[in-house]
Amino acid sequence: MYKDTLGTAYVKNGEVFDMSHIEEESVKDFSIYEVIRLMNGIPLFMEDHIIRLVNSAQLMGFDIKEMLPAIFEGVGKLILGNNFSDQNFKILISNENENLEYILFFIESHYPTEEQYAEGVSAVLFFTERENPNAKSLNLEYKSRVHAVLEESGAYEALLVNQKDYLTEGSRSNLFAIIEGCVYTAPSKDVLLGITRQKILKLCRKLMIPVIETDLHVDILSEADGLFMTGTSPKILPISAVNGDPVGSPNCGTMRRLMAAYDQEILEYLESYTI
Repeated sequence: MYKDTLGTAYVKNGEVFDMSHIEEESVKDFSIYEVIRLMNGIPLFMEDHIIRLVNSAQLMGFDIKEMLPAIFEGVGKLILGNNFSDQNFKILISNENENLEYILFFIESHYPTEEQYAEGVSAVLFFTERENPNAKSLNLEYKSRVHAVLEESGAYEALLVNQKDYLTEGSRSNLFAIIEGCVYTAPSKDVLLGITRQKILKLCRKLMIPVIETDLHVDILSEADGLFMTGTSPKILPISAVNGDPVGSPNCGTMRRLMAAYDQEILEYLESYTI
């Protein structure tokens, strides 16, 4: 059964169903998925999400390339079958006994407030490691543990820490630290290759902001001039406290430059989008 769904219709294997039937669908662990943000009626950076979906499938041992035309068509059906202009939707693909199935549906989406963008949010350290971090796959046990940690702490995000006390990523985001004008982030092999993360790395090159991909020991939190998370829903969101301790400043100049540049990147994409 799928939770946190929205809308009046969902799409399964090219067919449109009334949302009331989604309770009959079963959730399969380790399915691959993508969450895409519909903005002004346009699926933001959808091409990049589909490329990552293909890569996730390959990492999990199966090939979805032949399904792509049907998935693109299914996204169109999903948008037409619901009355949303700004909302996230999920593409979920399961592979059971070499039988590939896909399902598309809108989900409850929570975007940061203007106050949170201005003042930052809180995070909590969560000591765990994701298996096969480059693949975006569904792990219900992991999701349940993260939910419990966030509920107990009241934090906005959980920052994953591995056995060597290295910060890797957020439970649903990528993580960046800024020190003396340089942007630091964990090595690509150790994290989900987030679409927003990819955009930020390109923007850093464009803005001539140095980027260092390296292991981030938790001690970096005391050195950071700024700390931020990135993702489909939060875009670039400052983190102002970790485990209750202040971290850097949400007004870090380098961070604010990147936030403005990323908003411009989104605007240009929306303006150039053609159906």
